[in-house]
Amino acid sequence: MRRMAIANQQPEPTDDTPPPSKPKAKAEKQATKAIPLKSKDKRSADGYYLCEAKAAKGKYCVGPTHTMTSGMSMAFVGYHVLHHPTGKFDDRRNIAEHIMDLDKAKAMAQADHDAGKDQ
Repeated sequence: MRRMAIANQQPEPTDDTPPPSKPKAKAEKQATKAIPLKSKDKRSADGYYLCEAKAAKGKYCVGPTHTMTSGMSMAFVGYHVLHHPTGKFDDRRNIAEHIMDLDKAKAMAQADHDAGKDQ
């Protein structure tokens, strides 16, 4: 009887043995990874930056939106958040417009990425 109890025990891991890990789902791995929205050297005339980051497919773009005023000048109306699945400008999916804070616009791109919508 004593032999059976000892035989059924699991061996203790040594220092060389890595602890067992659970495989993560692809979406879970991606959700923990932040997308690096980097500022490009391109700036609008009034100083607003364009930010881009690679997505699972294509790229994200956070850029300034301007409108023409009655005095024929351009006025900043917020940032737009786009996903370009093929990386080309003409192929795009609009995520949000008129976001006044750059950090909020970047967070919207990150949330879209975390939801797996860039697959």
